[in-house]
Amino acid sequence: MRQTEARICLIEVMVMTTKSMLICPSNIVTYYHDDIKNEERAKKIVQAQRARRNRIIPLVAEEVAKGEYVLVENFIYYSALLKAQPDVRVPCLVYPGTSDEERLIHILKISIPLEKGTSWIFKNEHVMKLKQDHGLSEREIARKANFNTSTIIQYILDTRIPPNIREKA
Repeated sequence: MRQTEARICLIEVMVMTTKSMLICPSNIVTYYHDDIKNEERAKKIVQAQRARRNRIIPLVAEEVAKGEYVLVENFIYYSALLKAQPDVRVPCLVYPGTSDEERLIHILKISIPLEKGTSWIFKNEHVMKLKQDHGLSEREIARKANFNTSTIIQYILDTRIPPNIREKA
C-alpha cells in the first residue's frame, strides 16, 4: 500500500488590528494623487460611491503616527473628495502603519490591477520612489508586488526628462 504525503506550506500571516474612523480627506496625505480639476466630475464620483450603499468602507489608510494618516487604497475617490468636500469627515478603514517600502508596494499591488482610473504618472511616481528612496531594482519591485518585471518597466521613464514633460507622457 502506497502512502500519500501531504505538505503544508504556510506563508507568514500577520494579524493587523483595523479600526473604522471618520476622517476628513484633508487630514490624509498621499505620496501622489491625480488632481481632479472639474468639481462637477468630483461630485459625480462621490455620489456614485455613496449610491453603492454597500458596507465596504471605500477609503483605506495607515496611521503612521497618532492622528497622521497615509492613504493606501481608492485614490480616485480620495481625489474626488479633496475637490468636492475636503473637510467633511468620511468613513475610513485604518490599519496600523507599516514601513514606507511596504506601503508603496501595497499601493502598486492595488493600483496597477484594480484602480484603472489612476494615471500612468501616478504609478510612475510610486515605482520611482521605490527605486530612488529604497534602492530597489525593477526586478525586486516586481517580485515584491507579484508582477512581471515588464509590468514595472512600463512605468519607468528616463529621469532626465523634465517632470512637466513626463506628466504629458
